[in-house]
Amino acid sequence: MVRCCPGSCWRRDALRLRLLAAAAHGGHGAQAADGRVQAGPEDTCFEYGVFPAILSFPLDYPLSPPKMRFTCEMFHPNIYPDGRVCISILHAPGDDPMGYESSAERWSPVQSVEKILLSVVSMLAEPNDESGANVDASKMWREDREQFNRIAKQIVQKSLGL
Repeated sequence: MVRCCPGSCWRRDALRLRLLAAAAHGGHGAQAADGRVQAGPEDTCFEYGVFPAILSFPLDYPLSPPKMRFTCEMFHPNIYPDGRVCISILHAPGDDPMGYESSAERWSPVQSVEKILLSVVSMLAEPNDESGANVDASKMWREDREQFNRIAKQIVQKSLGL
């Protein structure tokens, strides 16, 4: 089980290595054996949460980005209600047709699974409330941070089976 707390960061790193190995050996869908791929970042409302997720690799990986989907309940501005993650690093290479992201922020073949996971941890800590993947979460993040934090902490408790 991966938890983001003192003494367990090595577990998260070991998991990242397993995901990297799966991707390097032609795995087109990678999931850790225990299903745990993300831990909530410290000093945030998601701290200590253990959030199962799946990285799915396309046949033309690494030319195209993988997709990431949380398989547990999540409430976050950059996570769709069905669990799909919406961050720049997972968007196809090239220019953003909406003009929102620079091409440097988007996927390129030199990106790694580790960079994706670090980006997701960063996203959990600092949501982009303009992305609109989850409009309700974005609005609450902007207008009622206390309520947002309460919901996030309830999700953390569920992720830990409490």
